[in-house]
Amino acid sequence: MFTELQSGLGALLIASPIQRDAVAMLYSPVSFRMQWLRDHRARGDAWTRRSSELEGEDNALRTAMREAAGTLQACGIVPQWLTPEILAAGALRRGVRVLVLPQVLALSDGEASEIAAFRAAGGVVVAIGETGVFDEQGRARPAPVIHFQPRDLQAALTEAGAVPLARLPASLARQQPPTLTVRRNGEVLLLGIADGRDGPSAALDTHRVELNARRFVRDLRADGGWVETATLDVSLNGDGAAMFALAPAPLPAPVLRAPASLRAGDTARIAIALAGPTPAAATVLHVTLRDPAGKVMRIYGGNAVLRGGGLIWVVPFALDDAPGDWNIAVHDVLGGGTATGRITLAVP
Repeated sequence: MFTELQSGLGALLIASPIQRDAVAMLYSPVSFRMQWLRDHRARGDAWTRRSSELEGEDNALRTAMREAAGTLQACGIVPQWLTPEILAAGALRRGVRVLVLPQVLALSDGEASEIAAFRAAGGVVVAIGETGVFDEQGRARPAPVIHFQPRDLQAALTEAGAVPLARLPASLARQQPPTLTVRRNGEVLLLGIADGRDGPSAALDTHRVELNARRFVRDLRADGGWVETATLDVSLNGDGAAMFALAPAPLPAPVLRAPASLRAGDTARIAIALAGPTPAAATVLHVTLRDPAGKVMRIYGGNAVLRGGGLIWVVPFALDDAPGDWNIAVHDVLGGGTATGRITLAVP
């Protein structure tokens, strides 16, 4: 795993921020505290004898949140997680279509006002369990600050038109809840799928994942080519994770220009660019140099991020570097293309 991350996949993930769907879930610490007080009020001072391990046991709020998150994951939805402060600051006005309130016992007047405005503007709210029976200080309200009709979460997603990038099959949902992550790199999306289990897993059956549109797809961990498709055959074996690049068209290959010959002790300046325009915002290139014996010289290689135009990769050859043909390979981690070159190194 460490070697794989060093090869450029880690740099690609860093350069591709997570993209979340138009579905938000509210996590309310005040509600968690009120749930705890409700659960323990009748038990007197028994709480003083509880260990930290016991505090991790289930309650109504944890159950509602876990089940809602599991339903979203099974639908291929990557939600935005909101705190009360973020919600009250207007987060619902920035492209959210569905708001999920899992056992949110406490709502401030500001939160309630934002939720009411969200509903009035056509937003869909799914309240699970009790909602808004306390204020932000934990004081009981004479009546819930806002009323909701019970509704099915999956039906609400369909009504709101919250179409996920990918839909996971029921065969995956029956296992421990899978995790789906979407990252954006310009017009290119990175789709990560994990089976949600800890540690290595045995080989699993291949699962068919449906995309919301036909795209050019490339398996980033198998380092294959681009295939235009609307479905993915995913086998979560080994470490239980898969990652794909989804693009509107295959990405252009890298090209390089290097000096034909140098002497040991000279500095090579290798010009790297792409053969054409790319829909990606950041192209991660992994540079590898091999000495005349074929040994990878890690000190001269590494990862570079290309953001438009080109770049210069500098190799300061040492005086005692072996003379002969040094081979250069520049691999585009996202696009899959590789450019090669050669520098003949002479004695000082």
